[in-house]
Parts: sequence; C-alpha cells; structure tokens
Amino acid sequence: MNTPENARLTFDSVVTDQLQDLANANFEFYKRVTDDEAFARHFLNWLFDRARKTAVGE
Repeated sequence: MNTPENARLTFDSVVTDQLQDLANANFEFYKRVTDDEAFARHFLNWLFDRARKTAVGE
C-alpha cells in the first residue's frame, strides 16, 4: 500500500510528464503551422469553415 506521500510523488510525476507531452505536441503543431505555408493555409481554411458553420448554426 502506498503512503499518501508516495502516491503524491507518483501523481506529480505522471502529471508533469503528461504536461510535458502536451506542451511538446502543441509546440510541434505550432511549428508546423508557422513553417509549412501549405499546411497553414489548409488548417486556417478548415478552422474558418468550422467557425463560420458554428456561428450560423450549421
């Protein structure tokens, strides 16, 4: 049985690892958008279409 202290250390470690993975994935996506003009255009078109459909209730 884990002590509360050990459980907390494990929890903190897992959460920190997950946050790092999230930051890495978001940075990689950001770099793709800023470095790849064709990808950025496609993504922004897709995002605009979704926003427009949401705004008009489609």
